[in-house]
Amino acid sequence: MSRTETTMSGGSIGSTQPKQRSLRASTQLMMAALALVDFCGQMISCLRYTILCLTQHDIRLLYTESFCRLQLFGEYCCQDGSAWFMCAITAERFWLMLRPTSGYSRNKNQLTPSVIALAASSLITIGKNVVLFMPSEDVCNQGYNHTAFFFADLVYKCLLPFLIIMVTSVGNLLLMHRQLVKMYASHMRIDKGFSIVKMTKKQRAELPPSTAAFWEVIFSCRVTIVSGAVFLVGALPINLFKLIDSEFENVLTARDICTLKDVIYNLINILYWTCVGLRFYLYIFSSPRVRNDMRLIIKIILLRLRCIRQISLDAAEATSNGAHSQTGTDTHTNEKK
Repeated sequence: MSRTETTMSGGSIGSTQPKQRSLRASTQLMMAALALVDFCGQMISCLRYTILCLTQHDIRLLYTESFCRLQLFGEYCCQDGSAWFMCAITAERFWLMLRPTSGYSRNKNQLTPSVIALAASSLITIGKNVVLFMPSEDVCNQGYNHTAFFFADLVYKCLLPFLIIMVTSVGNLLLMHRQLVKMYASHMRIDKGFSIVKMTKKQRAELPPSTAAFWEVIFSCRVTIVSGAVFLVGALPINLFKLIDSEFENVLTARDICTLKDVIYNLINILYWTCVGLRFYLYIFSSPRVRNDMRLIIKIILLRLRCIRQISLDAAEATSNGAHSQTGTDTHTNEKK
């Protein structure tokens, strides 16, 4: 099993960390779906609240009623999808950590359960929000209040995802800690962040064959835990606001932004979508290849601005090319397996 090793002083102590491979296919699919929904939410919802705070004009009311309903439907679907796609990711990781020897855990290319989870949550979300298109519901009217809809929305979008993500994230932390202690406590020392393991050459030679695979699990689990924590931080203020003031009127449309409560609600939603936007970049930068490419782009810009020399750019290009060739080698090896 291949690993990246760096010899330290004296040659008796080394630092080893298995090279990072791609995430399993199901995780990649769900993270891509989550990133897409988050991006759409930024364009639909966060943009609206930002304009509302700066100009006190609600873009939902600038055009026809059909546009208002469509914008409402898009925003609610993005919010629900963002929450439940994150639930699917953390729940899948929790199952993989809980049952590492199951058939689903062993088959890294299996997509059926993740596709079913994404499709089911999408259909339920669309079904819940179809009420926004019902002619009998004047959703674009100021002060519109539908107790049953808002209660269902609170439970479906806020409370249930919050509880699921909190439980699965804590479970992932506990399972990861237990597995680390079980596999490595007897002959390894794990540094801060679970990123580097130090051991002697003899201990390194006695590593179990599952070491590299386990480090892939650790990396995936860390990404999932961070994503879940970002959601919990962003969703908590919205949950508290809606629980404290469930009769808040300027939820669907905002014709008059004149009270402190209106401003607080808008700022809370901007905070939520800002936190959600961080998950998109977390997905992008979880790949070593993408990180090396971004580093190369920054160095090219600095070179054009005459902030660095050509020799630094050449070194960055060599690093990026090495990462690309390494990725290709890993893919070819996996295909053979």
